[in-house]
Amino acid sequence: MLRCRDCRSPVTSTDPWTVVWGGPMRLVPLRYCSPCRAERAIRRSPSFVRHLLALSGVSAVLLAGEPTRAFGWLSVNILLFQLITFAVLIPVHEIGHAIAGRLVGLDVVAVVIGHGRTVWSGRLAGVPLDARAFADARTAFLSVLEQVEEPQARAMLQNNVAFTDFMMDAGEWRDEADALSAAAIAAFPKASSVLGTRGSVLVWLGRAKEGIPLLERSFAQHETSRDRATNACALAMGYHASGDTRAAARWLAIARRLDGRCLLLDRTTAAIADREGGARAAS
Repeated sequence: MLRCRDCRSPVTSTDPWTVVWGGPMRLVPLRYCSPCRAERAIRRSPSFVRHLLALSGVSAVLLAGEPTRAFGWLSVNILLFQLITFAVLIPVHEIGHAIAGRLVGLDVVAVVIGHGRTVWSGRLAGVPLDARAFADARTAFLSVLEQVEEPQARAMLQNNVAFTDFMMDAGEWRDEADALSAAAIAAFPKASSVLGTRGSVLVWLGRAKEGIPLLERSFAQHETSRDRATNACALAMGYHASGDTRAAARWLAIARRLDGRCLLLDRTTAAIADREGGARAAS
């Protein structure tokens, strides 16, 4: 039986993402369980701060050791350009999108800058996305879906409707979410957002063993902490439903680490607590 290199628990996933090539010349396949692989991916995600520190070090070495200092000042200029771009231009650009959206009547859910772990978060005079906002989005998606004939556009709209059904946790829309997410993944079998929606819906329908591999693939492909946290919450619910409470707890911790304001955190925590309470009552 294959065991995780970090925690030594059995590795049940066959997804290539759980394999990391290491050893001499990276020729040795190292297997990880999916929570350990996720934690490894988070630890090794690109860091803008580390990048700036490395560039600062290179600039200092070149300024001190290169006679003309031309390359040193060039690297300093690159460093200053990146600092100004990241700290000033990108936030202004993204906030401009938010303001324009509000001016035309759209709900601004969040302004996200960069990817990976959340370094800072706040509010931009925004309205939190609640059940009402999802219901409005679902109505809008269905209205557009009735008018669109292009197959790929229809598939993405079907995916969006299925995702809003899942997020609202409305039992009367389970069959709709099942049918629409199945149609979407048939059209886009490798798209991270579609994999995540289909996997989440399958967990919601009580088919965790089918949904977990899709969610793990979606987590591997996503780059933003918000999307990964959503996948991690669905994985926590899926693993708990399948009886693996240890993996469920680890995925929930990963979700909290990625995005402490994830909209699924309370629902996931409550779902796990309800199951544990029911199991204790039965025993």
